[in-house]
Amino acid sequence: MQRVSIVGLDGSGKDTSLDELVNNPPANVKVLLGSAVIGRGVAEHFELANPLKPSRSMKLLAGVSYGVATHVRYEPNQAHLIHRYNPDVVVSSREPIIDSMVYGPFYFPAVGLVPASVMVWLLHGLGHPLPSHVIFYDADPEVAMARISNVTARRAFTANPRKRQHHESFDGLRKIRQSYNEVLGLFAEMGVNVDVIDTTGLSVSQATAALYGALVPVLNSGNGGGEVRLLVTR
Repeated sequence: MQRVSIVGLDGSGKDTSLDELVNNPPANVKVLLGSAVIGRGVAEHFELANPLKPSRSMKLLAGVSYGVATHVRYEPNQAHLIHRYNPDVVVSSREPIIDSMVYGPFYFPAVGLVPASVMVWLLHGLGHPLPSHVIFYDADPEVAMARISNVTARRAFTANPRKRQHHESFDGLRKIRQSYNEVLGLFAEMGVNVDVIDTTGLSVSQATAALYGALVPVLNSGNGGGEVRLLVTR
């Protein structure tokens, strides 16, 4: 079974492309479950803790604990879904190890004192499998912020308004982007296949086509050209 994690900046279009994949899958792909929400967003955890104004040591402990807690909640839930649906490929728009290493130092800078290799060792040692592939949705921070602003404005007076998160600023996205590049470089050194889709100048259809192109080798590997059973989790 192949595990693919789709990660990237807010405003890069990853969720929109994933929706397109679920709603219009390739002809040989059977979507078993289009969207299983199995974990809270990383930023929500850190923002819940920030009002407590913890000390430096407590921030470090909170950041490392977040990674462990995310694994404890995320991996058993995903394992249950895998056992239930028996997919050939799992595509997830969340990766606990990457989330912890990218967003942790932004919200709690003391987390940056923990070497990235140690964080990977800790979470992987708990039994969280590394993905076989990571697809990184990149975008120029200015373009990403414009998209975020547009979506926030459109949903402002709906039943499901969008709340802007603390890292959703030009400077925040720039820092997050740099962290992604560093973390994914480490993953590539560990043998994980990393593909980058820069959506800065792409339309939704073009970004989705790029995602399909990155997924085709994974979807077609080992199935002999037959039907591929796809599980999508978020």
